[in-house]
Amino acid sequence: MHPAIMPVVATRRFEVTLLGSAQSNSTGSTVDFGNFSVPSDGLLVVAISGRSNNSGTVSSALIGGTAGTIHVTLNSGERGAIASRAVAAGLVNVTIGLSTTQGGTAPALSVFVYLITGLLSTTPTATASNNPGTNGTSITNTIDVPSGGATIFAARSLSSSTAPTWSSAIQQDQQVVSGAAAMRSALKLNPGAAIVSHTETHSWSGSGARSMVSASWA
Repeated sequence: MHPAIMPVVATRRFEVTLLGSAQSNSTGSTVDFGNFSVPSDGLLVVAISGRSNNSGTVSSALIGGTAGTIHVTLNSGERGAIASRAVAAGLVNVTIGLSTTQGGTAPALSVFVYLITGLLSTTPTATASNNPGTNGTSITNTIDVPSGGATIFAARSLSSSTAPTWSSAIQQDQQVVSGAAAMRSALKLNPGAAIVSHTETHSWSGSGARSMVSASWA
């Protein structure tokens, strides 16, 4: 008799790592944020947040010199988007293109660069955005958070805003441009069952313009 063979199922190790962030007050329509050191192959996710006096969108995201996929974007003076592309380990450049110049006296644009490994798919399971067009001291996104996955958030508020909090996500980093905006990114990991219609609230002190985008992966 031949011995029984038991198939071995590899354990998936899903990980999200913030590689770094950068900000610019360029008034142009193309912003080069330089190179980021990527330690291993994976999905590079670029969370973008900022403000402009000119209405328009984040129209492109060159990741390693090749166009990434923009999964969600805002269409206003609030600049917000999330883009991604599968990359190999090494130095990877991030350059963001805008449909209109930043312009104005106090433009601001930030990127928060994450690496995700152990993915089931490079396509987000969900995206969300919120640009209410009014001042306030908080903003929300309602989004599904997949089982064994995570959601990445990027938000912007007043540069003078202080004491930022998130209802359940963990803030990863922030970039503050004096007189323009405070851009922040947060991450919600979910090792448990899928969370349907999770509402994440980002709050701060000092009422002002606000916006937020998010995307989930598993």
